[in-house]
Amino acid sequence: MKTIAKILTIFLVTINLVVGYLPVFANGSEVARGMEVIFVVDDSASMQDNDPNKLAGEAVRRFVDLLPAEGDKLGILTYSFNPIERQDLMTITGKDAKQKLKDFSVQKITQRGHNTDTAAGLAGAAQMLEANKGSQSKKAIVLITDGANDFRNTNRTEAESNAVLSEFMSKGYPVYTIGINPETDAFKNYLINISQQSGAKTWFPKTADELNGIIKEIASELGNVDLANSSIITVNPDQFTDVVQVVPEAVLEANIQIDHEEPISIEVVNTNGEKIDLSDEKKVLVYSEEKYTNVKLHHPEEGEWTIRVKSKTKQIQVKVDWIFNHDADIRLEIPKDIQVGKEVTATVKLGLKGLDFKPENYTGFKGELVITNTATNQTETIPLSFDTDKFVAKVTFTEEVNYTIQASVKGPNFDKKSDTIKVGLESGASETNGKSKGLPLWLLIVLGLVGVLVIFFIIKIVSGANSGPKLNARLELVISDTGAIVQDAYVSLPPKNKVALKELLKQKGIKSVLEGAESKIFLVASKNQAKTIHIEVDKKVTGLEITDNFNHTLQPGSKISFSKNGSLILTVHYPQY
Repeated sequence: MKTIAKILTIFLVTINLVVGYLPVFANGSEVARGMEVIFVVDDSASMQDNDPNKLAGEAVRRFVDLLPAEGDKLGILTYSFNPIERQDLMTITGKDAKQKLKDFSVQKITQRGHNTDTAAGLAGAAQMLEANKGSQSKKAIVLITDGANDFRNTNRTEAESNAVLSEFMSKGYPVYTIGINPETDAFKNYLINISQQSGAKTWFPKTADELNGIIKEIASELGNVDLANSSIITVNPDQFTDVVQVVPEAVLEANIQIDHEEPISIEVVNTNGEKIDLSDEKKVLVYSEEKYTNVKLHHPEEGEWTIRVKSKTKQIQVKVDWIFNHDADIRLEIPKDIQVGKEVTATVKLGLKGLDFKPENYTGFKGELVITNTATNQTETIPLSFDTDKFVAKVTFTEEVNYTIQASVKGPNFDKKSDTIKVGLESGASETNGKSKGLPLWLLIVLGLVGVLVIFFIIKIVSGANSGPKLNARLELVISDTGAIVQDAYVSLPPKNKVALKELLKQKGIKSVLEGAESKIFLVASKNQAKTIHIEVDKKVTGLEITDNFNHTLQPGSKISFSKNGSLILTVHYPQY
């Protein structure tokens, strides 16, 4: 059984080594559709004065409407002195899931909490994100608060809150902070510090329109959402006013968001001039709120679309935003045989649903590589050049350290980054969180089995050569000035193996004070003379003395002591067994 276990272990190690040398690539196609976002909303009584129109709840609903129809996860947590209400991360699976999140934002944000501790709210959000262990999705937190911590009449101190905040920050979640009418600069700085330290941003909107713009910007940063066009138009109750927008290629969803103070009627006309049935949820979803309407078109055709708007009661002005969720992916590839000082070519390709873009579709796109030296955190930016049907860049890694490399590409209504590839030059191998790409599985298995057989026969040969009884000795560490024993340990010596005393000490955790002399002392268990241990000492060790009479051989029951400059340091016993 031990032999079988050894063979299986060798097989698994061999397979791992073979796979480790395969070429790799980073695929960014899932980045835009793999978000896990927690909205953390201050629900303390101070928000009644600073957010009387409950814009915080509206911000949540607008963000929900901008998300793709399915794929992402969103959660909501309200807090004051402690977390109050929470909606755990929910996977967006359609209109009903979105409505449940929006209902929560209406019913649970009450602005009635007592005292405020933002750190407690963030800590609660971290627990919600950590509940989904193993997920590779992009995680982030959106904090909406007036920034005013309030510990009056509580048993909690600011120092205790800061300790909780520090622990939260160590987890590395980006926190996008929206400060709604913070009363002092201290509150502003508190929020700014949270966002800056987490690598995110802070905003202080003064109007509802500014807040809506911020939500679009956050959606753009976290996903692959782009604000394509925005216009303000005057509409009347007696006729439709048209807004025309060209939808580009590679759009997963087109969001038409219309801000309005009065009720409106809308129509959507496709590239063929046909009016879309707004009740057909396979093609379109309509989300209507009191102050805005969001129309989501699924996989709209490339070309000219028209949104038609009219008011129901009187002439009003409305704002129409076109917002695109892209389905295109960016794929970064690098060679496997990377060496220090050797120039290699990195390639970047764009695609849609697994198919590469045609060369003409790269028009208007540009990109760059960002290479980071992980030892110094210094970055280098290299522009990408278009070559036939892809982007390319020449890269030279100049030091034997680890690097990360990431591609960024921008174009018409497109701004996306690839996954990050990690390059470890000590071994010359590359690694990534993406997929491996190379030899077929059957060939890996064959190579692994061949490796197992070779290693197995080597082990048999070596073990045969070293067969025989092991000998035991005792190492005794002694304080040089008093002679008191402070540590001793038994060691086993394989037959015919020459073992440095230094290695035996290291194995047993004994700290030597021989000042390097232990590397010159060797113990050898004889195969032919099973009851003897030979001691070999390098004659060049200055100041090393051997006490007791013996001829460099320990018989059962004897011992040998080493001293440095006359002080007893270490004794090796060979007891009788």
